[in-house]
Amino acid sequence: MNFTIKQKLMILAGFILLGLAGLYFENTVNQNKNAQLVKIRTELKDVQLSILQLRRSEKDFMLRNDEKYRGRFNAMTQQTDELLFLLETDLKHANVNTEQVVELNNSLTAYKGLFNEFVDSSIVKGLTKTTGSYGGLRAASNELEKTINQLNDLGINVDLLM
Repeated sequence: MNFTIKQKLMILAGFILLGLAGLYFENTVNQNKNAQLVKIRTELKDVQLSILQLRRSEKDFMLRNDEKYRGRFNAMTQQTDELLFLLETDLKHANVNTEQVVELNNSLTAYKGLFNEFVDSSIVKGLTKTTGSYGGLRAASNELEKTINQLNDLGINVDLLM
């Protein structure tokens, strides 16, 4: 087939337009993937910050023996669960393996359970000098000391202080 120069130019222009349309489509797809990956990176940072807040609540409880930090810990656990769910959903949409997110979620559940067990045992032991087993021991010790002081026996007082 013999094409005229005008026909050849029209065919060439058609291929160029098809190529430009393909490039535009490719660029749009890449921009969407890039935006999705930026969103995933932001969610990862949010999960990381949330886990640091969990550790902070744990540390605050251990330092201050105040049960309000259990509430903060449990609220942060709920928030972290939600963030992990969003992250897992977005990773699935991006066709990225989510095994590590599932493992992290399982670890978070175990962490929450262990922390709450620790708080429960701390409450039984006693968070202050007047509560729990520690408070009972202290009260019994004070009662014993009062009883010994009422006996006015110097030898027993010395033995008590040793």
